[in-house]
Amino acid sequence: YENRTAVLTSDGKVTHLSNNKHNTTSTVPASVNAVAVAVGLSHTVILNADGTVTAVGDNSHGQCGTEDWVNIVDIAAGRYFTLGLTSDGTLRACGSSKCGVLTLRGFSNVVSVAACDQTAVLLFSDGTVEIRGESSMGLRDANRFTNVDEIRAGGSTIIAKFR
Repeated sequence: YENRTAVLTSDGKVTHLSNNKHNTTSTVPASVNAVAVAVGLSHTVILNADGTVTAVGDNSHGQCGTEDWVNIVDIAAGRYFTLGLTSDGTLRACGSSKCGVLTLRGFSNVVSVAACDQTAVLLFSDGTVEIRGESSMGLRDANRFTNVDEIRAGGSTIIAKFR
């Protein structure tokens, strides 16, 4: 039911693969020039080459409220929320704050963002990781990660590439 796939092609276009069970076919504007894509439960978030963000799909929790985002270098999408990281390390977030996911103010030196179902994952320049939101199923253990180069997340999983 919750499977959703977006495809980023080499020419910067984004399309969806339908699973015939959920609204995965949100229309993506032909004008996007994407460099990254992230998907939530029923919304798709696109990082454009110019640092702006396009979000399409279900916006019932405000998760597509990225119209004024600029200078974005990284994006992530959870179930009902969207994260963006600006070139100066400022975090942007919109959507549902269920479980406190959007309590992201005051952080500095963030170099990457990722998202699980209801969890925001932040990677800092010193290689440490911080999570906000749902922390059951062992997710809270990510707060002890050090010497991390890269993070990825999805569903109820956090993946870290260590130095």
